[in-house]
Amino acid sequence: MKIASGRTFSPVGPPRGTTGSWGGYVILPRGEGVLQVRFTGVLTRQRLQDLMASLYAYRVELGEDGFVLLDAAHLLHVPADVALHLVQAERRWREAGLVVLWVGLSPYLANLLLLSSSASRIPLLPDLDTALKAVKTMAGLPCSVARERLDAWDIMRH
Repeated sequence: MKIASGRTFSPVGPPRGTTGSWGGYVILPRGEGVLQVRFTGVLTRQRLQDLMASLYAYRVELGEDGFVLLDAAHLLHVPADVALHLVQAERRWREAGLVVLWVGLSPYLANLLLLSSSASRIPLLPDLDTALKAVKTMAGLPCSVARERLDAWDIMRH
């Protein structure tokens, strides 16, 4: 998967003088076939929808399978309804050929997402270096096979 150069998305938040949850994301290329989505603040439903559209745009533009690392090292909160939408989004991303995994979730967020997702979960890896190593071992595998093999790296399964 090739990443178009110079294509990143700026963090988003409520306009000055308005109320709302602060937070956003930026999408960064992390090598062949790998995107890092670095979150900050609170992940709202609107930001999740914006992210889904952005990832679909990447997928359509690239025309190949790829990996998306949801970097939550600076994510503070995910409302329960958004956590449920994340589970549904992961299924759609997988169907579109994107393998999605969490990186660096706090114990609070890991538990919140685990409770929200019941049977279907996005794999969780402890940090970005571990995630990049895991993804490197999956290079060239079909999306469905890579997703299954990521369970061996998932810290919530151990």
